[in-house]
Amino acid sequence: MTTQLFALILFLAFGTTSPPHDVPSPHPFSLTLAVPQAVPNGVRVDVTLTNISDKDIVVIQCKEPNYDYRVDVQSVGGDKVSETDLARRIKDKSLAVCSSAWRWVLKPKEAVTDEIVVSDLYRMDTPGQYAIRVSREVPEWMGSKGTVRSEPVTVTVPRTSGHERVKN
Repeated sequence: MTTQLFALILFLAFGTTSPPHDVPSPHPFSLTLAVPQAVPNGVRVDVTLTNISDKDIVVIQCKEPNYDYRVDVQSVGGDKVSETDLARRIKDKSLAVCSSAWRWVLKPKEAVTDEIVVSDLYRMDTPGQYAIRVSREVPEWMGSKGTVRSEPVTVTVPRTSGHERVKN
């Protein structure tokens, strides 16, 4: 009887092991992706960084958004998607990290959007579906640290007529 009472007290004190549904994010911003209607020259996504905190935050973004975000691409069919030379050089830090930057002060619920040409970073010239996800590190000076990840979006690279390929 005392074991059951002790278990009930622990359950009431600490709750269940699954987290509540409305747990606020420990990070000051969120990332969302949108795919433009038409993708004339390769594959691109619009990345929106939104201040989800209750304070103003300062966001420093390179004018070349490839340096601020890590982009991950997977073929929906499971095939490996090769990185381009540009992506490898960014990851290896063999390119200058940020030649010039924008500084944004975002009030709560304000957002800033960047465009990333994903096909500059991954070889997406094979027709099919690709899942794209973006992440960004949270600098310690924002009051937390870690990585914020977007939900994945799926893009379709259509078959082209003849032997044409999607331009990279």
